[in-house]
Amino acid sequence: MNWTHCSSLALGAGLVFVLVVGTLGAAAVPFEGDPPESAEVGEELEVEELSMTEPFAVSGGDDWMMQVSTELESPRLQVTAVDGAGNPVFESDVTQNRVLLELNDTSISEVRLAARGDVPEIGGDGPGSYDYENRAAENITVLAVNEVFDGQVRPVENGTFELHRFTPDSREARQAIDNASAAAEEADSDSARERIDEAITFYNSGEFADAIAAANDAEDTANSENESRNTVLLVGGLLAVLVVVGGVAYYLRSRQAPENKLQ
Repeated sequence: MNWTHCSSLALGAGLVFVLVVGTLGAAAVPFEGDPPESAEVGEELEVEELSMTEPFAVSGGDDWMMQVSTELESPRLQVTAVDGAGNPVFESDVTQNRVLLELNDTSISEVRLAARGDVPEIGGDGPGSYDYENRAAENITVLAVNEVFDGQVRPVENGTFELHRFTPDSREARQAIDNASAAAEEADSDSARERIDEAITFYNSGEFADAIAAANDAEDTANSENESRNTVLLVGGLLAVLVVVGGVAYYLRSRQAPENKLQ
């Protein structure tokens, strides 16, 4: 099984902001960490650790209930609240996909989060679906921080960290479609675009071998049309040069003709 390890940032590292905007969204707080952006399906993933600084900014300084969750399979969640000296005030280490923490101690200055688990399949029994044009549909939430308030779960702004999933075949198919799309636009080829649409349909159905074949065919079509167009332009340019040269030669001969006759 493959392994992706996401370690904690050194002092002075940049802040991570992944926005979740909604009418029920809890207030924004800063997070420090380096969560992964993509991973292969079936890979064992570890995020260690993500730090939530200024946790009481969510509630304006009041006590509040924090829920931490993940969509990783066979998960392990670790949540540690520490005071200003770095001493643990609360610790939780569970093999569940969510954990609750009541923040009711004003000495808490930071909440450290860690997650470990397997990247689930896309579609079928797993969340999401293959969607070339909506890449986010292939994402999962590695970690999410929410506020539980009056029976409602409200996302903390900046507190949802998503990861894009792929398989070797889906990644190859997406790259093939990307390449074909660029070639089709360069050649302005409608026939190539039609084959790309077919490739996307195959991709969204998980038929990656057919998607790759259709995308490669579309790229070949676009390149062929582009070469033909360039050849026509080149021949046209050469003909134009020949016409100009011929016209100049004729003009020069016509100016010299009377003088030759007089001689």
